[in-house]
Amino acid sequence: MIKKTILLCFFIMLYFVTTALASTVQVTNYLYDESTGIYKIFDPKILPEIPLDEKPKYLTTNTDNMGNKYKDNNIITPQVNLIKELVRYDQTSANLNWTMKYVGVTRVDNTQNKYSSAKLIFTATSSGSFKAAANVSGTTSTEINLIVGKVDATVTIGGTIERVWTQGMTYGTETSVPPGKIGEIYAYIPGTASKGYAIYKVTDDYGYSFYEQKACGANVPAKNSWNMVVKIY
Repeated sequence: MIKKTILLCFFIMLYFVTTALASTVQVTNYLYDESTGIYKIFDPKILPEIPLDEKPKYLTTNTDNMGNKYKDNNIITPQVNLIKELVRYDQTSANLNWTMKYVGVTRVDNTQNKYSSAKLIFTATSSGSFKAAANVSGTTSTEINLIVGKVDATVTIGGTIERVWTQGMTYGTETSVPPGKIGEIYAYIPGTASKGYAIYKVTDDYGYSFYEQKACGANVPAKNSWNMVVKIY
């Protein structure tokens, strides 16, 4: 009984010590827009509203120039050339990911200084890039360009083909590390995972046309936004 009591007390003490240590770590997320220099606190659990297109309208029955109806969208006619034209991308989902691309971390150790604060700002330790890339098998580069344009027009953080950062460059706004503390800034480029359908107009040698839909999607970098996670402990 005594051993059980001692063991229970040990775990209770361990819990309070762990809780106390965890409470000393301050974590703040900042959304930084490099085009405007705006640096604001945000809650990564709350995603901005993403306006999407109206529900896609697809042809389930196709009619040729003579008024004849096709049974489906996939018509194979022997010895007839079919010309496909990409006409649009219908976005059905757009999910924000605040940590889609990790860029790096900057660390300042101010534990030996007991009187004054130290400056902390994220500085890239290497150059790199984050390009829009397919997240659905078979998505082409032409379709990705169309997806990026749709994301840029419909998602609050925008979208672009490629984001680039340069070694030695600073990004974000300077913050301070209190005396006796350590500060870290983890930098991420947010992105949007967009999925939907590419709509193709298909025309044969006789001028008959119908539409096909093809599932596609891409991970698209935010246009100017960074997610800066600041930790002070």
